[in-house]
Amino acid sequence: MRHMQLKAWHFVVAIVLFSGLTCWLGNRDLKRRSPDQTPGYLTELDGTSVVDSLSFRLCFVLFYQENSELCDKMEDNLNLLAKNNRHRTGFFKLNPYSYPEYGQKYMISGVPTILILHDGMEIDRIMGVVPERNLEIIYARATR
Repeated sequence: MRHMQLKAWHFVVAIVLFSGLTCWLGNRDLKRRSPDQTPGYLTELDGTSVVDSLSFRLCFVLFYQENSELCDKMEDNLNLLAKNNRHRTGFFKLNPYSYPEYGQKYMISGVPTILILHDGMEIDRIMGVVPERNLEIIYARATR
């Protein structure tokens, strides 16, 4: 009986195929989803409104980049959460590329990123795209 020996190149080929397939499937899924038609419930922050808006209640702040499919998807998911909870919680968005001082202040290393603040202090951070259902769980945990 002859045993097959795995060589290093077998692993390289497997990793390349797996990475390519994952990337292709992820992009296909993003393109297939149409943006939600939910009205925007996130208030756009500018340099003068940040401190006042974020200092006295529970706030979800989406740091985003314009023309990014991932940021658009995360904004859609956050809008769905904000739709039913906007009267008890502040929902905002801020472009850290337009206001780099806030990107530095809150240590934003990539977008989309959501900061959850209570009385101006960070209590949680979400990086990347998170499904709406997971956002609901995070919201329930933050409002306890």
